[in-house]
Amino acid sequence: MNAKILLSAVCLVVASSAMSQVSLGVQGGGVLSMAKAEQEILTGQTIKGTSKFGWQAGLIADIPFGEGALRLMPELNYVNKGYKLNTSVNVLGQTIAVDGTSNMNYLELPLNLAYTVPAGDNYFILGAGPYGAYGLSGKNKVTTTTGGLEDSQEESVKFGSEEDQIKRFDYGVNFVAGYLMGNGMMVKLNYSLGLAELSNTSGVKYKNSYIGLTIGYFFKRAGE
Repeated sequence: MNAKILLSAVCLVVASSAMSQVSLGVQGGGVLSMAKAEQEILTGQTIKGTSKFGWQAGLIADIPFGEGALRLMPELNYVNKGYKLNTSVNVLGQTIAVDGTSNMNYLELPLNLAYTVPAGDNYFILGAGPYGAYGLSGKNKVTTTTGGLEDSQEESVKFGSEEDQIKRFDYGVNFVAGYLMGNGMMVKLNYSLGLAELSNTSGVKYKNSYIGLTIGYFFKRAGE
């Protein structure tokens, strides 16, 4: 059902692009993923994930509300999220080094309500709104080193509601600030705060969050 809701919203955005006052553009850039990833192990210690770099790319629309400063700026992006592991734990007096990466790929739909401040032919943009994301794929790579001996494991992420699976549907709040130029170019910074607890595993916490920096281009400015 969640996938159907997301698909319906995507169709609404695409249909809206046929309106004369709507601009449609493309964008892409980097992502600093700061997922909250924590796992308690049998010794009572907690393994925590750290930030990792990824990327995002997709479409963006600019839908003004009449002649005012408010506008709806929905997006549809492919986003690479996740986290890194670089820590060590002590088990029965033995130090175990843990090094790994979790890559999670999502189709994400932010619905940002933005306020624009004109600066000549250009605009400053400030906005926020909810987002929904659908998990497409993921892969975990972990290497443990004990006494100089390495053990590497790699597995694909499984989506679902079972104990060892990750919930496929993610949601949260998105905040944006950007600069839209008269020639259609745009530079945008966004912060995505995930609100959904995605783990089904006892003792494991996982929520997505990231900062993204993108460069975009609108093929047609609104009103032209």
